[in-house]
Amino acid sequence: MIHDLMDQLLPPVSDDEDDDQPTLEFVFEAVPAPAPKAKPGSGYASDQPPVAAGVPAASRCRTLVVCPQGGATAFATAAFPLRPVPWSLRVKALPTRCLPKPPKPTAFFVPEAGSSENMEVAFAMLDGPVAAEYAVAWVEALLESFPSATEVIFLDCLFRNEFCRPAGYGEPPQEPHLCGLWTSAWATADSAQPVALQSVAQLPTPNVVQGVAAALLTQCEAERKRCLVGLALQDGAHLSAACLRAFAGLKGAFEVVGLLPLKVDRQWPPSCVDALEKIVPPFSMSIYA
Repeated sequence: MIHDLMDQLLPPVSDDEDDDQPTLEFVFEAVPAPAPKAKPGSGYASDQPPVAAGVPAASRCRTLVVCPQGGATAFATAAFPLRPVPWSLRVKALPTRCLPKPPKPTAFFVPEAGSSENMEVAFAMLDGPVAAEYAVAWVEALLESFPSATEVIFLDCLFRNEFCRPAGYGEPPQEPHLCGLWTSAWATADSAQPVALQSVAQLPTPNVVQGVAAALLTQCEAERKRCLVGLALQDGAHLSAACLRAFAGLKGAFEVVGLLPLKVDRQWPPSCVDALEKIVPPFSMSIYA
């Protein structure tokens, strides 16, 4: 009798049977431009629509800059003249039941013609967070879509109250402050930290990165690619101009990948005040939410 009661309280089933969480697959799409309509007698007989003029092929891009929604996206759009390209990284088949919520499709941008010495650079702008459960699959799909990319730069913000101070570190840093992590491929023969990253303080060991940042560092280290995770210290829930100004410490890395010329004019870094005006706070930060 006691066993019957135990079976009612704890049915003899495996925990694996309750874990029906589907595995998401991501697909990269390059949407071509619509084909022009052929006039009678024009002889236009191409079945494939032409690619939009000035759109580079994803397979030729050597550098990827990944920007989550918020301060990183605002800085990138203000620092570099960008234009959208018809690329998208999205979930291949959206399941009916999926928790946590799948990420939204990722939009891509490239520098405007004449704004960069190296046009083989692509910006991936995230429209919302990517859950840690999907970070590995998302990163694998991203790197597979850009097989020639040997350099990846990830920009994000780190809250000051989440900054873990090691013993003997002293007071936590103040805005603007830039810290980060990078793969061993950045190291040179004479120094563990290259000249391009001398303005980036190494993230202290008690701190860790998670999600997309951790997946990028792990995958790029395994493939011997150069990956840099740059984190700007953010003091408070609302972004400030000082927080965005910290990303200017990546000037040396931007010069290496060709986003900036060796001699930058006085207009760079951009006005962080103007960049803040383009940020729309999420509804959860509203006092009426």
